Amino acid sequence: MLKVWADTGLITPEQAKAAAATPLGVSPTPGVARNRNPAFMDLVKRQLARDYPADALKGAGLTVLTTLDPAAQVLSERAVVSTLAKVEKKNGPTLQAGMVVTDANTGEVLAMVGNRRVSEPGFNRALEAQRPVGSLLKPFVYLLALAQPQRYSLATPVNDTPVEITQPNGKTWKPKNSDGRSHGVVTVGTALARSYNQATVRVGMDVGPERLGTLMKVLAGLRAEPRPSLILGSVDLSVFSMAQMYQFLASGGRMQPLRAVRGVLDPKGNSLNRYDNPSKPAEEGDAIAARLVTIALQGAVTGGTARPLLSDGLGPLSPAGKTGTSNDSRDSWFAGYTGDHLAVVWVGNDENQPTGLYGATGAMRVWSSLFRELPSAPLVVGGQGIEWAWLDATEFATTEQDCPGARHAAFVAGYLPPEHRSCQSSSWLDWFNLGGDNGQEEPPPPPPQDPQLP
Repeated sequence: MLKVWADTGLITPEQAKAAAATPLGVSPTPGVARNRNPAFMDLVKRQLARDYPADALKGAGLTVLTTLDPAAQVLSERAVVSTLAKVEKKNGPTLQAGMVVTDANTGEVLAMVGNRRVSEPGFNRALEAQRPVGSLLKPFVYLLALAQPQRYSLATPVNDTPVEITQPNGKTWKPKNSDGRSHGVVTVGTALARSYNQATVRVGMDVGPERLGTLMKVLAGLRAEPRPSLILGSVDLSVFSMAQMYQFLASGGRMQPLRAVRGVLDPKGNSLNRYDNPSKPAEEGDAIAARLVTIALQGAVTGGTARPLLSDGLGPLSPAGKTGTSNDSRDSWFAGYTGDHLAVVWVGNDENQPTGLYGATGAMRVWSSLFRELPSAPLVVGGQGIEWAWLDATEFATTEQDCPGARHAAFVAGYLPPEHRSCQSSSWLDWFNLGGDNGQEEPPPPPPQDPQLP
């Protein structure tokens, strides 16, 4: 076991060698700590309760097979405890956290933290705390849009300019960007990667808050009033609920109920119940849209709100991630995934006081601390149905790869921009066709490079 821990990076080779030389220290009165992994065990009990009354489990001698990954659990606890100590403000509120870690491919819950004091039972902030999720909901707005490839792609222009919405109560809602600025015409992919509120509201009002509410119910059984502010995450949800929603994206577009129990055995080791994952693919168009959202969220890491992950050395994992911050920085969120793992983190405090933290400076620091230690595969977005093309620097049109400012963009196959804009003038092409200058005057210079869309 020590060798396995050393091989997976849970302990260093030196620690393994020292532990191997240490006496076992077997207790004369062996036992298992009652409060071990209390947050995860809360989830196990809730999922077992669907089939077994509490009285039926007591003294029955049953064996419950769970999905817990001990190494992931230890590393998750360590990430929460160490990071909160670093980011907590002097004279600020005492920080708390909730975290859920899953297998991105199967939907199995591998670890859960519901308290900064990780071995302390009681209020489980990963399951029970309902907090405003803010921008963590934005990817699902864009998921609905990208599921309409005849109207939306990651390269579709959208205005990030002041917007006014008349709400059902007659009041006017004027959402602003977090930086207080408007950014003009941007692409859908940029709007998501950089979490622009005004652009997101435009897209969200087009697809409809009602459809967003329906999507939340389908993916995670959640109910939310479909008012316009839902587009920017004005709804209270748990860490577990958000993990259930992001599992759809992390799995590449599969419906996978999160589970903590694999099976139950009777006292003789015979199987009483198997809890196979009833995952199923979504409609093909929705699954492709999910992968396009993932590409945009990888862009959030390479050039958007989650860019600090690169300086943390996590670039080789090609992770996808989304930050979220509630009003007055009371809640800090981050949801991110690699090829193997999804983790959703909330950081805040039980008194609902401002923390001074944003998604990138609080919850994302916990996520980063975990994934710097947790062995995980890089995220590769593939599968059928996605087509890549080079786009003109300023127009929604295809162009040649070597044109100045050409952008590489992903589309639903068969839905490339209908227009093509070449960067080569006829005289420029004629010069090459003649095989050099051929005694002619020098060709005109290529057209000047237009500024690229942000």
